[in-house]
Amino acid sequence: MIPSPVRSAPRCVAALTISLVSLTAAAMAQSVQGPLPTRDNDPTNTPFLRPSPIDASVLGHGQARFDAALDISNNFITISDPGNRRYIVDFEEQRLNLTYGRGIGRDQEIGVALPLIARDGGVLEQLIDTFHSIFGFKGGGRGNVPSGRTLFEFSNADGQTIVNRNGIASGIGDVVFEYRRRLTAGPESDAVLAGSGESSPRQIAASVRALVKLPTGSSRKVLGSGAADFGLGTALTVRPGRQLALHGNAALVFLGRPHFDNFTPRRSSLVHSLVAVEYLLTRRTSLVVQTDDNPAPIRTGIAYADRPRRQFTFGVWQRIGPTDRLFLSMSQNDFGPAAKVSPDVTLSTGMSWRLK
Repeated sequence: MIPSPVRSAPRCVAALTISLVSLTAAAMAQSVQGPLPTRDNDPTNTPFLRPSPIDASVLGHGQARFDAALDISNNFITISDPGNRRYIVDFEEQRLNLTYGRGIGRDQEIGVALPLIARDGGVLEQLIDTFHSIFGFKGGGRGNVPSGRTLFEFSNADGQTIVNRNGIASGIGDVVFEYRRRLTAGPESDAVLAGSGESSPRQIAASVRALVKLPTGSSRKVLGSGAADFGLGTALTVRPGRQLALHGNAALVFLGRPHFDNFTPRRSSLVHSLVAVEYLLTRRTSLVVQTDDNPAPIRTGIAYADRPRRQFTFGVWQRIGPTDRLFLSMSQNDFGPAAKVSPDVTLSTGMSWRLK
């Protein structure tokens, strides 16, 4: 008599094979979901225009989308030198970004984004110290520094104060208007974007964008720069395989004159970039890792504080309906070449609804 485990082995192999085939087929039918919608929230970055991470798709005529994304960023850098130069940030910032986009036909889309901002002592400091302790990370710990502080001070390379804003603050940030135009049809057709799940044979998509940031946030509270910024950019999405998509963003941002005393921009324009890798795990789930980059907007004369603004982010997109989805992500600083100056940690979550 053949033992029971031996007799059941072919059925187990068959079941495993069917599961793997089903998983692959589901991924093949899935459309790409794009980069995670979070950028480096270093406090010298946030007053200025930061083009949001996007894939190369554009809403079809009459289609609309509403996004709500919450970033919780914990900042802790305290550096000073004998020349009176200093870079002191010790606070938590919560940013709720509300975005509405609408397709206007002929492969074009317009949109508007409004950030709601709060700066305070926060709740993440103990979590960060525990995380560092468990995994043995060096640096980033608070040591004997008190928790719950809200300090925001930094100077320029000559030691002149640029920002000295301690204490909590809240309000709206700078509103951003955006225009997009698609150049190619892309890895998924409009039918997939509408939720049909039918894949397109095209492997590359490209689009261009223009952005304007208006000074609606208070520069006194450092919720905005107090000036308008303008940007031009491109987005590229490449799908080399059924379960893999690559996303790239690049933008040239022109800075208005900020309303901060002694502010001397390093340059009148900054180049922003982002690279993301998306793995289509199932029809509903995508795993994403990405890094975004731009130069430091100001020069403090402190080598560490003048490094590129760059953060490393990993997270997941999850479809919760035919066209609605949510994301969860975590961002880190000092993650080798993938991250330099950014908050110690940023936790992000949000949802995207297709309205029509």
